[in-house]
Amino acid sequence: LKQLRTTRGSLNYTQLVLAQGAQPILPAQLPAPLCWRVNDLAGWSGLQQALAQGKQSIAIVGAGMIGCELAEDFARAGHTVTLLARNNAPLAGLLPDKAASRLVSSFTQLGISYLGGVDVTGVAAHDNGKRSITRQVGQPLEVDHVVAATGLATDNRLARHAGLQFQRGLAVDPHTLRTSDPDIYALGDCISIDGMPCRFIEPIKHQAQAIAHAVMGLDAVTYEHNPPVIRLKTRAMPVVLRGQPSAEGTWKTV
Repeated sequence: LKQLRTTRGSLNYTQLVLAQGAQPILPAQLPAPLCWRVNDLAGWSGLQQALAQGKQSIAIVGAGMIGCELAEDFARAGHTVTLLARNNAPLAGLLPDKAASRLVSSFTQLGISYLGGVDVTGVAAHDNGKRSITRQVGQPLEVDHVVAATGLATDNRLARHAGLQFQRGLAVDPHTLRTSDPDIYALGDCISIDGMPCRFIEPIKHQAQAIAHAVMGLDAVTYEHNPPVIRLKTRAMPVVLRGQPSAEGTWKTV
C-alpha cells in the first residue's frame, strides 16, 4: 500500500485520483486582501453581497474570458465597470483584430470602459473603503472594488513532493489520464496534456469515466482529448471559438 499524508492524518491507497483544481493567479501588485477572486463560491458570494448595496464602481484586471464575462454581468446589473488589461485588445491571442475591436465596441455601448496596454503597479486601500489602482502610466484609478481575473494556475507542491511530472499542470497520459506514477490519476483543471493545461468543464465527465473504469477494473474506456468549443458568454457579442489559434498563423476574415 502507498500512503497519502494530510493535515488530518494519513490514508493508505492502492490507486489515487487527484482533482485539486486550479487557483487564481495573483501577481504581487494585486494584494489578496484588496482584490476579489471569483473562482470559488465563497469568493463569489462575498462579492455578490458587497454589490447588493447598490450601484458601485468596479475595476476588473484581466481581459480574458472570465474578465470579459464579469464585465458585462456587472454592467448589466447597473454598476460602473472599468476593464484593464496589458494587451491592447481583449481575448489576446484568441481573436483577430476586427473581432476584438467589435467586442470593445459592444463593451462601450454597455458603458464599460476598456483600458488596454495598462500595467497595474499596485492597489491601495483608502480610509473611506475605496481602492486606488496605480498604473505605470496614467493617473490612479479609484473604485469601490477590484476584481482580479488574471488567470489560473495549479499548485505544484503536491506533485513536487510525490515526484510527479508537472508541465503547467499534472502531466497525464492523454488516453489513460495516468500521471507519471502508474497508480495515480488526475483530472479536471489540475491536469495538462502535452504541456497544455486542460481547464474546461465539458471534458471532465469523459475523464472521470475513463478513470473510473480503470480503477474499478472494468473494460477500459479510452479518453480521447479534443479541444472543446470555447464560448464567450457575452450577450452583447457572443463568441464561439473552435480550436486554438496558432501563434504563427494568419487570420483570414470572411
